[in-house]
Amino acid sequence: MKEKNILTCGEKELGDLKNLLLSLDEQKEFNTRLELEESQIEHNIESKEKEQNEEIQLTIKKRLSEITATYEEQINRRKNKIKKVKNKKEKHKSVKVSERIAAETASLCEENDSYYEETKKIYKENHILPIFNNRFYYAIYSPRGVSDFGIIALTLLLILLAIPMGIYEFLAGGKGVAGLVAIYAVDILAAGGLYFYIATITKQRYPEVIERVKQIRLNIRRNKKQINNIKKQIRKDKDESIYGLEEYDKQIRAFEEKIEQISKEKKKAIQNFEEVTREIITNEIKERYTPQLQELRKSYDEKIKESRECEEKIDQMMMLVANDYEAYMGKELLNCNTIDQLLTIMQEKSLGTVSEAIQNYQERAS
Repeated sequence: MKEKNILTCGEKELGDLKNLLLSLDEQKEFNTRLELEESQIEHNIESKEKEQNEEIQLTIKKRLSEITATYEEQINRRKNKIKKVKNKKEKHKSVKVSERIAAETASLCEENDSYYEETKKIYKENHILPIFNNRFYYAIYSPRGVSDFGIIALTLLLILLAIPMGIYEFLAGGKGVAGLVAIYAVDILAAGGLYFYIATITKQRYPEVIERVKQIRLNIRRNKKQINNIKKQIRKDKDESIYGLEEYDKQIRAFEEKIEQISKEKKKAIQNFEEVTREIITNEIKERYTPQLQELRKSYDEKIKESRECEEKIDQMMMLVANDYEAYMGKELLNCNTIDQLLTIMQEKSLGTVSEAIQNYQERAS
């Protein structure tokens, strides 16, 4: 078949070329719309799948959290009961320990009470003021042991530092060395005088009585030390069988066993959820989304097919333009505006061929 040469053709063939170019432009615009619609449907599919997956994850998380919370509530309730029982046990034990301490130290406490009464009686019989029958007096005038010397040291700090400096700051405003010296002199004389006066009316006047009471107080101190040792031994004793705490221990064991049982059931429930329930929830949600996704995918496939067909048409039309027209006319003339001008020239000048119209067009342009 002889190839058609557009340059030798007339007005009708040039009009056919114009219609072909218009159709090509329409197909390109149509294909652009198809691509936009295809992109929008693809976005809708992705959004719907994301919505589906988020609902699956949130539902699974919520259901698993609810299961865990149910078991944790039961476990915590038993733990609180254990705490209450332990508190009751400790109170009961504390009472029993106190009773045991009282029982095992009763003789020593009674002996100390007897000693206290004896010292009071001795002081009264010898007409010594009872204010001198105390720990402070015997620490100052008849010290024995580290604690007594500690009392002496604190007393000296009070007399030689706290009292004079306090008076100095309060009365003299912290000014004047002479005032401070005077305060110290009065303080030392007063304290020393009081010390020797008390020694004169007690220790020097009744040396045997003071020594006798001192020995009694030493006995009291030894008894107190022994009482404290007994208390420590009883409190450190790990054997609780003598306190009657079996019922409390029984309750605690029962609650602990129940907690262990609930923990196993919780683990089993979580395992069952992961192996069975998770899949059921996932399938149920996917089933609800399936119709929408299927419809979207169907539309997407249709747009893909339609776009492919449109692209094939465009390719065919572009090949036709390239083979039948572009080779003869050149690409720069293959647009609707130029062809309209060529058609006008042919009509105005009654030209018979496209070649003549092009020549006339180019002459006008130059």
